[in-house]
Amino acid sequence: MKWLSDHGYKTITIKQLSDLILNGGQMPKKPVVITFDDGDADMVSNALPILQKYDFIATSYLIVKWIDAPHYITSDQVGELVKAGWEIGSHSMSHLDLTQNEDNLSYEIRESRTRLNEKFGLEVKSFAYPFGMIDEKVVNFTANSGYQAAVGLGNTYQQGLFDLFYLVRMEVRQEYSMDDFINLLPWKD
Repeated sequence: MKWLSDHGYKTITIKQLSDLILNGGQMPKKPVVITFDDGDADMVSNALPILQKYDFIATSYLIVKWIDAPHYITSDQVGELVKAGWEIGSHSMSHLDLTQNEDNLSYEIRESRTRLNEKFGLEVKSFAYPFGMIDEKVVNFTANSGYQAAVGLGNTYQQGLFDLFYLVRMEVRQEYSMDDFINLLPWKD
C-alpha cells in the first residue's frame, strides 16, 4: 500500500468506477480498485487500518449468510467499513457456484442485495460472482437485478469498458514479490 501511495495511485470503489463509466466524470490519474471477498474477520482487523493509513478505500464483497458467523465479519464491523468509505457489495447469500445452481439465482443474487440494503441501510450496486463462475444466464440475471456492475476473476488487462457485468480483477497472492505486484499494475512511473 505504501508503494501505491508513494507512486500516486488513488483508490476508487467498483461503484465509483461504474458511475464514472456510465455517467462520465474525471477518473483519477492512476486509479486502482481494491476488493476483498467473503468477509473474513481479519479484513477489518488487518486490512482496514493499513488502508486507512494511506487514505485508501476498498470494496468488500460479503456473503450474507456468513455475516456474524465465527471468523467472519460482524454487523458492527460492516458499519465500520461503511464509515471508513468502503463500498459493500454482495457475494451472494451462501457462496454457491451459480452456474450449477441456476434455480437459486433469485435467492443468491437478488435476495442477497435486498438483505444487505435493508440490514445496513445501503444501496448495494455491485456483485462478485462466487468462484468467478459465470455463464450467460447468470450474467443476464445479475444485470437485471438492480446492480450496475459485477466482478469476476482473471489476470488480464483485457477489459471492455462496456462490459460492466464481468469486470476482471487481478489477484494479488501472499507469495508475490514486490516486482510481481508492480507488474500487475497498468500504470508505471
